[in-house]
Amino acid sequence: MKYTTLMPLTDDPETGQGRSWKGTLSVTSVSEAEKKLKTLGYVWQWMDDGSLKAQTAALPAIRSLDDGRKVFFNQIIAAYSGWKGVKENPSSALCFGDNTDFSKDLLDTIVDIAKQHSYNLPWQDGDVAVVDNNLAMHGRLPFSGDRKRKVLVVLGR
Repeated sequence: MKYTTLMPLTDDPETGQGRSWKGTLSVTSVSEAEKKLKTLGYVWQWMDDGSLKAQTAALPAIRSLDDGRKVFFNQIIAAYSGWKGVKENPSSALCFGDNTDFSKDLLDTIVDIAKQHSYNLPWQDGDVAVVDNNLAMHGRLPFSGDRKRKVLVVLGR
């Protein structure tokens, strides 16, 4: 599969992307960005407003772990369900590795299967969840209530 994303010129917390192309790519200039994108195998287009439209190289949807287990490791559900406008027009951000479009029916089926296998943690004050990101999908459902939710993320290998 391939993902296409529009990275704004400046940080925009109101978008699914949130960070600018500089923050996303950890660069400070257009030339650095293009060098990094080329290294990653992306194709890209600079937009008139300074934002960056970039498409990944083909990425596997299923990966094999060191112990031989196979996992569905990708962001297709997040992109389809959470990125602005993708639910209405999946081809704006998602396609197979050969550039053919995903059908909405297939994407809806993937989301339904994930929901069937979801588990909601019964949170209490002070709880901490540790998730092996290589083994289990994870997400955050919408939150409402009197208290603020704080999500802290630590990545390690």
